[in-house]
Amino acid sequence: MTTLNIKFPCEGRCNYPLFERIKEATSIAKNKKLCIYLYDRPDASTFRYRVYNVCQLLENSEKFGATYFYAHEIGAVFEILRTASLLVLCRTQWSNEYEILITESKRLHIPVIFDCDDLVVDISKIPMVSSTILADLNGMLLYASKLFLVAKQANYIFSTNSYLLERITNLVHKKGYVIPNFFNNEQLEYSIRYTEQKTENPNFTIGYFSGSPSHFNDLNVCLEEIIQFLIENKNSKLVIAGHISLHDKYAYLKDIKRIEYLPFSNYLDLQKMISNVDLNIAPLVLNEFTNCKSDLKYFEASIVSTPTIASPTYSFLNSIDQGINGLLCYPGEWYSAIRELFANPEQRQLIANNAFENCLDKYEKSRLLTLVESAFSDIINDYSC
Repeated sequence: MTTLNIKFPCEGRCNYPLFERIKEATSIAKNKKLCIYLYDRPDASTFRYRVYNVCQLLENSEKFGATYFYAHEIGAVFEILRTASLLVLCRTQWSNEYEILITESKRLHIPVIFDCDDLVVDISKIPMVSSTILADLNGMLLYASKLFLVAKQANYIFSTNSYLLERITNLVHKKGYVIPNFFNNEQLEYSIRYTEQKTENPNFTIGYFSGSPSHFNDLNVCLEEIIQFLIENKNSKLVIAGHISLHDKYAYLKDIKRIEYLPFSNYLDLQKMISNVDLNIAPLVLNEFTNCKSDLKYFEASIVSTPTIASPTYSFLNSIDQGINGLLCYPGEWYSAIRELFANPEQRQLIANNAFENCLDKYEKSRLLTLVESAFSDIINDYSC
């Protein structure tokens, strides 16, 4: 397994001490405009895309720099707050401490930004969200109400795509900016290495990389079509990584090694897993909630040159050019699309190559840096007026 030695609290283990982040923030503030990010607690999902990756990107900026803190470290944030130019609260749930911090930031004329990557701010949407991801309704309602309070008190909104941004900004009546999810430096470095190490699989391998049991309904969008394909093609298999287990009626396919389960892993080992399959699938239930999702399952497969078939949600429609750098499928179309790629390895490789080049271009660092710097600069100028 990959050993991580970076400034990232990988899978909840913080190996970048608080005193180092305070020192970094102090150094940034001497030479650039400091942006402080706050996140409730370390995790292996949103934090990386919305906080860590942006902080890393800004290391290349001459104008801005950023570092991050967690809710239990908020005391340190108060100590250095007056040196900051921006405060970003990423999916933070309302608390008295956050309320005081927001009030103090406004007193110091520091704009407050609420960053969110899911449709989990609007309480009226929570029944739909809860049924989609199989989450407890009461728990989700409480969670959404706490996010809403922070979003309402912030001055600006960041989100992952225009579809989601429109819904949050219309709800809280704030100005907003799209900051997309993207891969970080080590993710790309390892991915290129894994791509160079690719070998041909003895069996055509389909990969589903969910990470969370909340995606069970998503996999069901195409599961029966995949099972049909597996039954009809003996030299094929399905790999499922993360916390999802299928119904017992499919246990016989696991017993004969046609379905394989892989454990949840850190994000660099995940890239290795994706590189080892012939086809990445990203099915989603089609509704307002999933249209707010980013295209990360596409770009993480693309940078290891693995082609993707995805559901036609807002982000995938904007990332995948049908048949060129991926395939988009509605229910009932997955079986034929998988068969097509299975029967045409040259087409599969061409799509993978196109997807790789597309993502290197779309998520090119200087382009992303310009986008983030422009958003930060616009907010500072707008807030000072």
